[in-house]
Amino acid sequence: MRVRLALASLSAAAALASLVVGGLDTWRDLGHDHAHLSARDAALAASRREHLPVALFAAWRARCIAATAGGSPRRPAPPPG
Repeated sequence: MRVRLALASLSAAAALASLVVGGLDTWRDLGHDHAHLSARDAALAASRREHLPVALFAAWRARCIAATAGGSPRRPAPPPG
């Protein structure tokens, strides 16, 4: 019985410590004290994260924007390759 109580207390302490450490690390990044991405970098962040060819992604995105700018809801086909 004492072992279970000790393990439960240890688990609760570890959970609390992980919440505190994780919370401090997360909330620190939400402020405006660090650099933000430019609009161009933010537009290409997904392709970089997924290791896609950035030039092809940018061209496909430009075609999508051009196709929807005229009010057409249809998206163009992705570039070949």
